[in-house]
Amino acid sequence: MSFGFQLSTLSAENQHLLWEALRLAQEKNIVLVSAAGNSNMRASDIYPCWYGGPNGMCVANLQSETHLNMKSNWGERVDVAAYGTNICIGRDEEGVMINKGGSSLAGPMVAGLAAILLSMDVEPRMAKRLILSNVDPVASYNGQMIR
Repeated sequence: MSFGFQLSTLSAENQHLLWEALRLAQEKNIVLVSAAGNSNMRASDIYPCWYGGPNGMCVANLQSETHLNMKSNWGERVDVAAYGTNICIGRDEEGVMINKGGSSLAGPMVAGLAAILLSMDVEPRMAKRLILSNVDPVASYNGQMIR
């Protein structure tokens, strides 16, 4: 499952319900992929990235093979980065391609990779390990590493 949003949009009761849903998803061995955010800040307090867990992955937005997008969040809670810059999301009424960017577009790239691994009967924790063990270190534009 790939998701991301601003926690401030939820009431305290709904935040608790979401926390419980994340906990239950981890118990049921569901891979959770979340967007790191796009504020060029440490993602340690970004929800749901900070939840983590054995099957959780927090995804930052790559600008190039070696650097994060300058707006992407970073830090020890970010597990991996994927391309989320200049992604075609469709066409407008005149047929012109619409490109968008952000960690919300990078997250589904990792969720798709996890889905392929899961379809090959790879256990969720192993899928996460395989993804994280086959990536290169990436620096943000302010010099911070994602991990």
